[in-house]
Amino acid sequence: MCNFFSLVITKTGLYHLIKNQSHADIIKEYGLQKEDNGFDLVKIEAIPIDYNTMSEFDIKIDQDIIPNWFNLEADRDEILKAIRKYSLKELQLAAVNQNGHAINYIENPSEKLKLAAVEQNWFAIRYIENPSEKLKLAAANKIIKK
Repeated sequence: MCNFFSLVITKTGLYHLIKNQSHADIIKEYGLQKEDNGFDLVKIEAIPIDYNTMSEFDIKIDQDIIPNWFNLEADRDEILKAIRKYSLKELQLAAVNQNGHAINYIENPSEKLKLAAVEQNWFAIRYIENPSEKLKLAAANKIIKK
Protein backbone atom coordinates (compact mmCIF):
# COMPACT_ATOMS: atom_id res chain seq x y z
CA MET A 1 0.00 0.00 0.00
CA CYS A 2 1.25 3.45 -0.83
CA ASN A 3 1.82 5.76 2.10
CA PHE A 4 2.03 9.50 2.32
CA PHE A 5 4.20 10.99 0.62
CA SER A 6 4.76 8.79 -2.44
CA LEU A 7 7.31 9.51 -5.13
CA VAL A 8 8.77 7.72 -8.14
CA ILE A 9 12.39 8.26 -9.14
CA THR A 10 13.85 7.40 -12.53
CA LYS A 11 17.35 7.94 -13.90
CA THR A 12 16.15 11.25 -15.32
CA GLY A 13 13.76 12.67 -12.74
CA LEU A 14 11.60 12.63 -9.64
CA TYR A 15 7.80 12.44 -9.90
CA HIS A 16 4.92 12.84 -7.46
CA LEU A 17 1.31 13.98 -7.17
CA ILE A 18 0.11 15.93 -4.13
CA LYS A 19 -3.50 14.77 -4.61
CA ASN A 20 -2.73 11.11 -5.18
CA GLN A 21 -0.28 8.91 -3.31
CA SER A 22 -0.48 5.83 -5.54
CA HIS A 23 2.76 4.85 -7.23
CA ALA A 24 0.75 3.27 -10.06
CA ASP A 25 -1.13 6.53 -10.63
CA ILE A 26 2.09 8.56 -10.55
CA ILE A 27 3.59 6.23 -13.16
CA LYS A 28 0.47 6.51 -15.31
CA GLU A 29 0.09 10.30 -14.92
CA TYR A 30 3.65 11.00 -16.06
CA GLY A 31 3.70 8.27 -18.72
CA LEU A 32 6.62 6.50 -17.08
CA GLN A 33 7.43 3.12 -18.52
CA LYS A 34 8.08 0.25 -16.21
CA GLU A 35 10.27 -2.30 -17.90
CA ASP A 36 9.65 -5.98 -17.33
CA ASN A 37 12.53 -6.16 -14.86
CA GLY A 38 11.35 -3.05 -12.98
CA PHE A 39 14.87 -1.65 -12.88
CA ASP A 40 14.05 1.64 -14.55
CA LEU A 41 12.28 3.28 -11.60
CA VAL A 42 12.22 3.34 -7.81
CA LYS A 43 9.13 3.77 -5.62
CA ILE A 44 9.75 5.94 -2.57
CA GLU A 45 7.70 6.65 0.57
CA ALA A 46 8.46 9.71 2.69
CA ILE A 47 6.55 9.28 5.95
CA PRO A 48 6.31 12.34 8.22
CA ILE A 49 7.91 11.99 11.63
CA ASP A 50 5.78 14.87 12.93
CA TYR A 51 2.52 15.69 11.14
CA ASN A 52 2.39 19.09 12.85
CA THR A 53 5.53 20.42 11.24
CA MET A 54 6.12 18.07 8.27
CA SER A 55 9.76 19.05 8.54
CA GLU A 56 11.33 15.60 8.92
CA PHE A 57 10.54 12.42 7.05
CA ASP A 58 11.45 8.77 7.29
CA ILE A 59 12.34 7.98 3.68
CA LYS A 60 11.93 4.38 2.57
CA ILE A 61 12.21 2.42 -0.64
CA ASP A 62 8.88 0.73 -1.40
CA GLN A 63 10.04 -2.19 -3.52
CA ASP A 64 12.15 -5.27 -3.07
CA ILE A 65 14.57 -4.98 -5.98
CA ILE A 66 16.60 -1.77 -6.23
CA PRO A 67 18.34 -0.77 -9.47
CA ASN A 68 22.14 -0.48 -9.36
CA TRP A 69 21.98 3.16 -10.47
CA PHE A 70 19.87 4.27 -7.49
CA ASN A 71 21.39 5.80 -4.35
CA LEU A 72 18.90 6.95 -1.70
CA GLU A 73 21.41 9.16 0.11
CA ALA A 74 22.31 10.94 -3.11
CA ASP A 75 18.63 11.65 -3.84
CA ARG A 76 17.52 12.50 -0.28
CA ASP A 77 17.86 16.29 -0.73
CA GLU A 78 15.86 16.23 -3.98
CA ILE A 79 13.12 14.17 -2.31
CA LEU A 80 12.86 16.64 0.56
CA LYS A 81 12.95 19.59 -1.86
CA ALA A 82 9.99 18.11 -3.77
CA ILE A 83 7.99 17.74 -0.56
CA ARG A 84 8.87 21.16 0.80
CA LYS A 85 7.52 22.98 -2.22
CA TYR A 86 4.08 22.47 -0.63
CA SER A 87 2.74 24.38 2.35
CA LEU A 88 2.11 22.69 5.69
CA LYS A 89 -1.65 22.93 5.11
CA GLU A 90 -1.35 21.29 1.67
CA LEU A 91 0.76 18.46 3.09
CA GLN A 92 -1.58 17.86 6.03
CA LEU A 93 -4.60 17.83 3.73
CA ALA A 94 -2.89 15.38 1.37
CA ALA A 95 -2.00 13.17 4.35
CA VAL A 96 -5.59 12.93 5.64
CA ASN A 97 -6.89 12.47 2.09
CA GLN A 98 -4.59 9.46 1.85
CA ASN A 99 -5.46 8.12 5.30
CA GLY A 100 -8.13 9.73 7.48
CA HIS A 101 -6.48 8.33 10.58
CA ALA A 102 -3.61 10.81 10.07
CA ILE A 103 -5.89 13.38 11.73
CA ASN A 104 -4.94 11.72 15.03
CA TYR A 105 -1.39 13.07 14.67
CA ILE A 106 -2.30 16.68 13.88
CA GLU A 107 -2.75 19.11 16.76
CA ASN A 108 -5.63 21.60 16.47
CA PRO A 109 -6.70 20.61 12.96
CA SER A 110 -8.95 22.97 11.02
CA GLU A 111 -12.56 22.04 10.33
CA LYS A 112 -11.63 21.52 6.67
CA LEU A 113 -8.94 19.04 7.68
CA LYS A 114 -11.30 17.21 10.03
CA LEU A 115 -13.93 16.97 7.30
CA ALA A 116 -11.40 15.62 4.80
CA ALA A 117 -10.35 12.96 7.32
CA VAL A 118 -13.93 11.86 7.98
CA GLU A 119 -14.74 11.83 4.26
CA GLN A 120 -11.71 9.63 3.63
CA ASN A 121 -12.57 7.26 6.48
CA TRP A 122 -15.64 7.81 8.65
CA PHE A 123 -13.97 6.03 11.55
CA ALA A 124 -11.45 8.89 11.82
CA ILE A 125 -14.15 10.78 13.75
CA ARG A 126 -13.05 8.91 16.85
CA TYR A 127 -9.85 10.99 16.85
CA ILE A 128 -11.69 14.31 16.68
CA GLU A 129 -12.45 15.98 19.98
CA ASN A 130 -15.98 17.44 20.16
CA PRO A 131 -16.88 16.88 16.49
CA SER A 132 -19.32 19.37 14.99
CA GLU A 133 -22.73 18.31 13.73
CA LYS A 134 -21.41 18.67 10.18
CA LEU A 135 -18.65 16.14 10.92
CA LYS A 136 -21.06 13.73 12.58
CA LEU A 137 -23.36 13.96 9.58
CA ALA A 138 -20.47 13.39 7.16
CA ALA A 139 -19.42 10.29 9.10
CA ALA A 140 -22.98 8.99 9.19
CA ASN A 141 -23.34 9.53 5.44
CA LYS A 142 -20.15 7.52 4.81
CA ILE A 143 -21.54 4.66 6.92
CA ILE A 144 -24.84 4.70 5.04
CA LYS A 145 -23.10 4.64 1.64
CA LYS A 146 -21.17 1.48 2.56
